Amino acid sequence: MSYLGFYNNGIVNEKENYETSLLSELYSLNSKSDEQIRYHYNFEKIGYLNYDSGDNNKNWAYVMLNEASEFLERYISFEGAKGDFEHYALFKVALYLHCLENECIVNNSIPNDLQYREKLS
Repeated sequence: MSYLGFYNNGIVNEKENYETSLLSELYSLNSKSDEQIRYHYNFEKIGYLNYDSGDNNKNWAYVMLNEASEFLERYISFEGAKGDFEHYALFKVALYLHCLENECIVNNSIPNDLQYREKLS
């Protein structure tokens, strides 16, 4: 048994010739749903809140966050959120919860346990 390579990547039922890991999928949460595709540009720009990208970029990230709020607030609330990183973390939680509702690598690889999910499917 080895811990090296993609044999121990955390992915359940992985596709042939597709190299990824559960860590990579959790970092770049993508359900490939129509809704997520629709807001792809917004989500890319919200990433500016994760690091010191300058005031103009952060202001643009908040504009993009507001445009995507209808989608994101189905999963989380930004009420009372303070600071850039807290908004970014809530955004990532919303994407995670969205992935758990859609047929994707993350949903297939996360255990069907209330420790990792809001509800069991």
